[in-house]
Amino acid sequence: MTRTKGRERLMQLLFLMDAQNDFREEVKIKFYEDQDIIEDSFMRELFDMWVKNQDEIDSRLDKCADNWTVKRINRVDLAVLRLSTAELLFMKDTPTPVVINEAVNMAKKYGIDDSGKFVNGVLGAIYKSLHGERNEV
Repeated sequence: MTRTKGRERLMQLLFLMDAQNDFREEVKIKFYEDQDIIEDSFMRELFDMWVKNQDEIDSRLDKCADNWTVKRINRVDLAVLRLSTAELLFMKDTPTPVVINEAVNMAKKYGIDDSGKFVNGVLGAIYKSLHGERNEV
C-alpha cells in the first residue's frame, strides 16, 4: 500500500474511533478486517505515534488552530490534523511539505469546502511553532 493510501485509511480509522468514542485496539483490528487492509510498518508506526502522543497532539492543535478547539473542529478535519500532526512531530523521515500536502489533499477530498485551507493554516502554524522551538534550543 502506498503511504498516501495508508494515510487515508488511518484518517478514516481515526474518524471512526472518534465518532464512536472508542479508541481500543479491537476497533482498529475490526476496521482493518472489514476494509481488507493489511497494515504495513508505516501505518503501524504512524498510528502508534498518535496513540502514544494523543494529549500532546491535541494540545498542539488547540494552540495552533486560531479561535478553534479540538472539540469544535469538524471531525474529518480533526482526523486529518491529528494524523498529520503526529507525522510532523514524531516521524522525521517524511519532509514537512509532503506531510502538509498530503493532509491538504485528504481534507479537500473528504472534508467540506474550506477544509483544505483550514488544514493548511493549522499545519502551517504547527510548522512555525516547531521551527521557532528548534531555533531557541
